[in-house]
Formats: sequence, structure tokens, C-alpha cells
Amino acid sequence: MIWFRFLSSNGDHDPSKAVQALLGETAVGNLRNFAKGPQPVAADTYSAAGLVDELCAQFAAAHIHLDSELLSQAADRYANLVNGSRPGILPLDTPYHDVQHSVEVTRCAAALLTAYAPNSTGHTDAFAQRALVTLICALFHDTGYLRRANESQVYCGAQLIKQHVSRSVGHTQELLRDLGLSRWCSSAEAMIHCTGYERSFASLQFSCAEDQDMGRLIGTADLLAQMADPVYPEKVRDRLYLEFEVAGLAGPGARAAGIGHGTATELLASTPKFIQGAFQDRLDALFGGSYRLLGDTSGANKYLDQIQRNMERIEQAAATGPACMPLLAPRQVAPPTLRIAALHADQQNTPMRQPLSAVITPRPDRALAPSHRH
Repeated sequence: MIWFRFLSSNGDHDPSKAVQALLGETAVGNLRNFAKGPQPVAADTYSAAGLVDELCAQFAAAHIHLDSELLSQAADRYANLVNGSRPGILPLDTPYHDVQHSVEVTRCAAALLTAYAPNSTGHTDAFAQRALVTLICALFHDTGYLRRANESQVYCGAQLIKQHVSRSVGHTQELLRDLGLSRWCSSAEAMIHCTGYERSFASLQFSCAEDQDMGRLIGTADLLAQMADPVYPEKVRDRLYLEFEVAGLAGPGARAAGIGHGTATELLASTPKFIQGAFQDRLDALFGGSYRLLGDTSGANKYLDQIQRNMERIEQAAATGPACMPLLAPRQVAPPTLRIAALHADQQNTPMRQPLSAVITPRPDRALAPSHRH
């Protein structure tokens, strides 16, 4: 079990007046009240050993041998980072971009990778190492939200939203060098940037077409895993809004400046449009529709089915009021990941008939509104 504190390594420490002036007392207070003091993350949400065993078994079933020792070291490093056990790094404090999110992105990436494997043009061992690096990138893709102990001007990780992807690259590359995988550092940088908006997809430099496909898979996993979370609507309203508010991308001031939504309800109401844009502009146009890899033999895709249910719940809330979507309890650990893991059940690894790069339909690169970038 991992323990970490939201907002500060000292739960009783109050922000400085300068930080309060920067963020606004309401935003700071809201996020502090979300979860004060030690917050447990249940073992079924993240267990380093459990995650490694699960991933290795999944790939073994697809006749791919992952290096369990290297994967274990990566999983342990991630645990130490988010727990604040790594020297100079403070515990993870973002309520939306949390441990569960990164684990579910990694699980989704694993499902995509095992489905993609028949398309690999390289030797099985070569693909196994490429898959290992891709899984590490998926697990570490949001470590950039972690604050450093010497960053006194950063009161909570949500303030780092505009540069968190580049920071995540730094944590990942440090790990890869420590694991003797430094030759993957350049590709890892491009892969992780597929999860964010700091750099355009066209500007990313991949060492080969297959590494570019890995980036597409990670970008796909990042979006699918959160949008298919059974409590995604509640998380957008009760957690993502808090992060945006602290980052200055939501709240009355952001609304007045035309850069964000004024309330959590407004953010939630905009979510169906965000989902539609995510499919059109990223999942299909940039990432080649790789989510189709997760369809079973009947054509059903449980991720897409859950996303549709989430959109219907949001529409119902708009029509009948928020009572149909109870607030997430401030100190409540998110529902066990087994609920999302069930999305992987019975999926047949139906291979794509051609490489991802061959099925992309070029479309205008329309940027999503900065106030609703996950």
C-alpha cells in the first residue's frame, strides 16, 4: 500500500500569502479541503509487485516475454516517486492525475500493445523491449506533476499543468539511463509527448515508424483510460476542475478572461464536446484509430461502450440535475481498478490488417480548448 499527502509533505502547512495571491484563496482552499492529511491508495489500485505480475502474465499469454526485473525496478521507482520517498521529490498531490490514472493508462497501453504485436515487423525479443519501454512511458507519463522540494513557488502539482509533460520526460529518461536503456531516451521523449499538448505531433522525432506507433498507442491509452473510467463524469466535476482552478484555467477569473469554465458544472457540461474532439482530432486523426485494436471478435469495444455510457450520464445530469451524480467523498479512494480491468476481460487481440501509420486520415489539426485538456 502506498501512502502520500495531498498538497504538502506537511498537511498542516499553510500556503504563503504570495501563493494565495497567485492561486486565489478559494482555489487553494478547495484543493486543500479535497483531501487533507495522509491519503491511502488501496493496494488494488497500485501495488508495484501486483502490477508487474499482471503485465508479465498478460504479455506471456500473447507469447511475449517482458523483462520482469527491469519492469519491477521501474514499478518500484514509480512507487518511490509518488510516495515522496525519492530524494528531493514531494509526494503526488493531484486528485485527478493520480496513481490510479497512471496505472489504468498502463493497463490500457498493455492491452493495445498485445493487440498490436502481430503488426510488429521486428524480432519478438526486439518488440518485447520496445513494449517494455512503452509501458514505462505510460506509467511515468504524468510524473511531471510531482513537485521538487526546492520549488517553493509551486504549492501544488496542478500548477505544473503547462509543463508537466516535459517534466515527465525527465523522470522517465533518468530511469531509462539507470536501467541501462539509455538508447531509448530519445524515443521515450517523443512517446510521452503524445500524451500532451506542449509539442505538436508533427514536430515529434521518432527513431522509426514502429516507435511512432508506440507513441500513438500511449496517446490513445491516456485518453481511453480516463474517459472509460466508470466515474469519469464525477472525476471531471469533483477533481479535474480543482486542478484547473489551481492552474488558473477554471473559475470566475478564467471565465472572465475567456480561457476556462467558471464552475465545475460548466466543465462537466463541456465534457461530451471534449470527448468528440478527442476522437476527431487525436484518437482518429493523429493516432490512427488504434483504439479499434481493442475490439473483440464481434466488433464490440468495451472502452467505447463505457465512454458512451459516461456521455449519457452527463447528458442525464444536465437534464435532471446533479442529484443523479453524487459527489465523490473527499477522502474516498477511487473505485477499485478491478472495475476498469474488467474492460479488458474477454478481449480477443484482433490484429489490425495494416500498420497504424497507413490508416491515418489527415484532418486539420484543431487544438482543443486549453481549459479542458486532460
